[in-house]
Amino acid sequence: TEHYLSKSYEIGLSLGTPSDDDKLGKPYVDDFIEYIRQLNIKNMDVLEIGCGTGYISRRMLDLGARVTSIEPGKGFEKSWQKYDLEVINDFFPTKKVSSKFDLIIFYTVFEHIADVSAFLKNIKKHLDVDGQVILSVPDCTDELRVGDPSIFMHEHIHYFDANSLRTVLEVNGFKANVKKSKFGRSIYVTAEIDEELKINNHFIRKEVSKSEEILKDMERRLHEYSVFINNLFDQGSLGVYVPARALNYLPLNRQMRFFDDASYLLGKYFPPFCCPIESREQLMHNQPEILFIASRTFGKKLKNELILNGYIGEILTLTEIDEILS
Repeated sequence: TEHYLSKSYEIGLSLGTPSDDDKLGKPYVDDFIEYIRQLNIKNMDVLEIGCGTGYISRRMLDLGARVTSIEPGKGFEKSWQKYDLEVINDFFPTKKVSSKFDLIIFYTVFEHIADVSAFLKNIKKHLDVDGQVILSVPDCTDELRVGDPSIFMHEHIHYFDANSLRTVLEVNGFKANVKKSKFGRSIYVTAEIDEELKINNHFIRKEVSKSEEILKDMERRLHEYSVFINNLFDQGSLGVYVPARALNYLPLNRQMRFFDDASYLLGKYFPPFCCPIESREQLMHNQPEILFIASRTFGKKLKNELILNGYIGEILTLTEIDEILS
């Protein structure tokens, strides 16, 4: 699995909402850039690891920073040209970068790193005296709280809440200031090296124990979701909005329709399901009797928009199903 993940990162494909200047990605980037602006990054030497399309690097350049960008995915080259960006096409760490930086940024990268201790050790080598790190990861607090296995649709190795992220950073010698994002559900961190941190081993053991309990909860909830969704088919035709979030518990032997707002997904498939992904316009033109919205972050917003635009069937969000099952 790690081998093929590495290959996919080298290819450089958008495997989720891209950090780009479009209607889906831009609000996330705008919120993150606003968080970065707590620092005056003008004239700072900044390293962005895993820059993807390069849009965040471009935004930091526009704020007056001197930016070095690293990204293994060659598939983003057209975007780099679009943003007039020179990118080091490699994984971090790389022999192509030996200097130190005032600020190191990695956005939706840390959750993909298998050996976080080795990664953070290399971060320290490239961080200047009094330098800082800013990072962002998806906030999995709600999924971990209810035992929702939908987070495993991501190609992530780690699933953080604020406490576990802070613990990982502190164990590896970083003092961390953790904050929730204003848009979507992300965790932002500003961190600096502090090798004198006193680690609370009791708290670490508690985190490990909590992780074991969460896995048991997910096994139980996986069964409950599967039974609930199966029962919906007896009540009418079913559509699933943002289906990637529900793939772990959708039945393979039932006919359903998939819908998503991401234009790059339209007309494609989620194997082994044989239903092509349709647009919101196709949903409204040919409405299923029941619509399951699998987005925990934007479920309520999507439901309200669809009702205002004339959807007449029954809509169930993931959060509403949680409440029914609780």
